[in-house]
Amino acid sequence: MRKKSVRSILLCMIVILALGCAIILLIITEQPFKNDLRRTEKVNKEDEAVYVFEQEAGALQKLKLEPSDDESFIVYSKNAEAAKRGEYLLEGMETFETDAYALNNLIRGVRSFMLSRDLGKQENLVQYGLDQPKVSVTVWLDNTEKISFAVGSEAPSGGNYLLYQNHVYIGKNISWANTRRLELLDSTILNLQGLDIDAQMEDLSFDYLTIQNEDITEPLTIRQNIDNSEIYSYIIAEPVRAFGNDDAIDDILDMVKNLEADRIAALIEENTDLSEYGLDNPQNILTIATRASGTHTLKASNKTNDGWYLMVDDKKLIYLVTDNVLMTWTEKNAMDIRSPLILVPKLSEIADIEIQTDEVTYRFMIDLRGTSGEEQVTDIKGMEIPVDVFRQFYQKMIGLQIYDVWDSEIENGTYMSIMYRYYSESKEDKIIFYNLKESERACLVHVNGEAIGLIKKSTLDELTRVVQKIDKQEK
Repeated sequence: MRKKSVRSILLCMIVILALGCAIILLIITEQPFKNDLRRTEKVNKEDEAVYVFEQEAGALQKLKLEPSDDESFIVYSKNAEAAKRGEYLLEGMETFETDAYALNNLIRGVRSFMLSRDLGKQENLVQYGLDQPKVSVTVWLDNTEKISFAVGSEAPSGGNYLLYQNHVYIGKNISWANTRRLELLDSTILNLQGLDIDAQMEDLSFDYLTIQNEDITEPLTIRQNIDNSEIYSYIIAEPVRAFGNDDAIDDILDMVKNLEADRIAALIEENTDLSEYGLDNPQNILTIATRASGTHTLKASNKTNDGWYLMVDDKKLIYLVTDNVLMTWTEKNAMDIRSPLILVPKLSEIADIEIQTDEVTYRFMIDLRGTSGEEQVTDIKGMEIPVDVFRQFYQKMIGLQIYDVWDSEIENGTYMSIMYRYYSESKEDKIIFYNLKESERACLVHVNGEAIGLIKKSTLDELTRVVQKIDKQEK
């Protein structure tokens, strides 16, 4: 009797001990999956939404998205501290600048999406768009093991269907699942620090600008006009020497100073067909050399239905720009960029001017240096001309306007020529206006043997009339 009681007591103690161990084991094995999707009892049949990843799950270390319509990609953080600071990289694309805002929006979206309903196991996944999910997702967090799931089509009640361990759920706040890898790259094309077109011209921090497009087949090289006394801020240095159109050039500088793309269209890889983007032989090329940011070259397609496709420097990216701001560069011709005025010296630098037509030669000796006691102009016959009268004539000289730039075949002989001789360096400049075979109303202008464009004969005839008027006044 006593032996049976002892055995019964021992048996009861063994049972109690076993039950206690089972409970402890259940608690221990349950704890790591506190935030795991396997806690399906937390997702009821109603619409009481719960977060999949709670705050205690720790920082997101790595995220892999495998879209059905694009390349898969991995977002990762170098270490736990970087993850806490929200610093993430794109695996295999570390050389590209990323969009920190877009990356953190993706991370926040993954961390904050919710489940509102467990539909249980489903044999037919087609009706949920989960036979070929729009994106498959794998998440690694600090305090949980790897979690994988797939996002399907939109649910009629809102959200998307989601597949995890053979259960179909309805997930809310899944808009982040539409993110694609190129959307996570920085879409800034150029950000030229220190390029301030509103600054004083002597502080303007660009060295030169070259522009080419379908209408400007030979690149125009633009430099700053270092002579601050001139009315123009820029000089066209090549292929012709002329004043630049300040407004047009300011627009171009303003455009490149901080140029943003609407999106990145493609990565340039070995098999990328550039002709698909009109960039196999781009006609629109712009180069800007700055003191603070170095030299940058932009190449753009002609305008497409989508906009302009564009490459910059040696970046392996193709950008898409829809803003018409690129038209300040791609839709301009040479006469839009340059001033129409012929580049002439200041009157105070000139010793004499000789104007020759097919009938007569006019020559004026000039002394505006103040060394002779009085400023004076003397014509070839020795007659003095009032300085103010001659200045009115010289304004006509400065106002000679080019109206087009194109190659033309010249005839023998000239319509008019103008020669400037200087006080210093015994140098001279000569402007010759040649007759054209194909036009009786225009002349081709050469400055020191270099063709710079076309001028109307009526403009030259007006200059001749002013010279004749001065000559008659002196007789």
